Amino acid sequence: MLSADNRHGYYASVYEEGLGEKDIYLLSMPMFDTLNQASNKDLKLEQGASEVNANQNPITILRGIVSDALTKEPLEARLVLTDNEKNEVVSELTTEAETGKYKVSIPSGRNYGLAVEKKGYLFHSENYNVPPSIGYRELNLDIALKRSTVGSKIILKNIFFDFDKAELRKESTAELQKVIGLLRDEPNLKIVITGHTDNVGTEAYNQGLSERRARAVIDHLIAKGISAQRLTSRGYGAERPVASNDTEDGRQQNRRTEFEITGK
Repeated sequence: MLSADNRHGYYASVYEEGLGEKDIYLLSMPMFDTLNQASNKDLKLEQGASEVNANQNPITILRGIVSDALTKEPLEARLVLTDNEKNEVVSELTTEAETGKYKVSIPSGRNYGLAVEKKGYLFHSENYNVPPSIGYRELNLDIALKRSTVGSKIILKNIFFDFDKAELRKESTAELQKVIGLLRDEPNLKIVITGHTDNVGTEAYNQGLSERRARAVIDHLIAKGISAQRLTSRGYGAERPVASNDTEDGRQQNRRTEFEITGK
């Protein structure tokens, strides 16, 4: 078996000098880049686009540890990677029970939602937009799950709206299903959905947009059978930033939808 970056190979075999019956051996390939550079010079594409670096395996490896946000103890949790556009589960895995460690492969060319779930906790969501052109890379992300208690809140990172719009995009479906599943598993749970914007535009406009977007999420939950008595929506416009509005990355973080438990 090759490693994800194609720089190492692993094989199992039996040798008299081995430590067990079958041992796993590692084969490193230090000449890999040199050989690829030589072979790429002879590689011609039909459209005459450009040279291809065969070393760029189009995949992202995400690894880290899942733990309890309060006690810091490692958790055995379920991870679900979903193709947001197709609303299809790409992979599912469970973290190591004793260490909380996980490793998930994210193919290139799609927008993905990652949900980390454990009974008694709020799920944690991440979003990854992986361009088709990106090569192999590794990301480290430790995730701290919050218990499902009054006052706990999370950012719903896979809720999407078009620019200046308040209609939910279809890519939001998987994340909304996670919210619905949590509310069905805990039928006494009451929540508030809050909408937030960056500081571009007038205060009045941002306030109205954030309110409409939060309300759109609530309307979807009600349409799926969740009681309106359990749901509240609020908009805060640019009033509660989580990052600086001086950069595009900061403004993007501030444009968000949050979920908070208000009663149990």
